[in-house]
Amino acid sequence: MAAPCDIRDHHVRCEPHLARLQMMARYEAHEPLPPGLRDDVVEAASAVLAEAQAAGRVVVAALASGQRRAVTAFLDARLGRLAAAAGEMAAAAKDEDAAALRRHLRKFEVLTSALWTVQLELSARTVPPPSSRSTARVLLVSRTR
Repeated sequence: MAAPCDIRDHHVRCEPHLARLQMMARYEAHEPLPPGLRDDVVEAASAVLAEAQAAGRVVVAALASGQRRAVTAFLDARLGRLAAAAGEMAAAAKDEDAAALRRHLRKFEVLTSALWTVQLELSARTVPPPSSRSTARVLLVSRTR
């Protein structure tokens, strides 16, 4: 069962990498970008992608087998868009285009946020409702206190 907290753990682990990317995009247009920025962008974006993929695996593993194929395809498509945005950021950093880097970073952030939202929603839907037996036990315990 995928608990939303499992997905949030992956989200929390990607936050420092997103913060690093924001720091890398602080340069003004026509300002020279530092050497090695492209490698830093690739490293941080790859870490975010890895956490998003890991969270997706948690979500898919919790689904009924009949739902896995469709959800996997859906999440893979979103991951593909996120990977493409990461590639655009890397290309902008390689070209030393600060304005394009900021623009592609914003797209990467929006796509990342959308993916986390979908994963959290899917994981919340996979948590089964409490059984009537467990509900009865909770009511019985609360009445005896």
